[in-house]
Amino acid sequence: MVGWTGVAHTIFAPFGCFSINLAAISAAVSLDDQVHPDPSKRYIAGISCGLFYILMGLFAATLVSLLMSFPQIFIVALAGIALFATISHNIAVAFSNVEEREAALLTFLCSASGVQFWGIGSAFWGLLLGIFVLMLFRFKAKNKP
Repeated sequence: MVGWTGVAHTIFAPFGCFSINLAAISAAVSLDDQVHPDPSKRYIAGISCGLFYILMGLFAATLVSLLMSFPQIFIVALAGIALFATISHNIAVAFSNVEEREAALLTFLCSASGVQFWGIGSAFWGLLLGIFVLMLFRFKAKNKP
């Protein structure tokens, strides 16, 4: 699936369809308010991303060699910095509803913990815990005298 969206992305990226690739972080970055306050002008970011991707594709071997020369922790830190705006926005949205704040927090903490049971990762357990806590709080609120 990611391979086919990558092919489609290569074909349509110069025309501003940068968000079709399932692995494209730039899709989220290019749709942010920081790109342009007017949403109708954000297409310029999409076209720019498409042209940049073509340029990166032409020099992919050189870029990969360059990135491989950096320490792995530097690359991880760079990726984390690139995601600050997206992560902070999503956390703000998740915690915006006061009635669901505890469920959102426990979901986030459990998912970020890396806990594994029976070979199932923390994202699943975090989601399960969040749903359970949300249902419990709604049940308590509904049955409150």
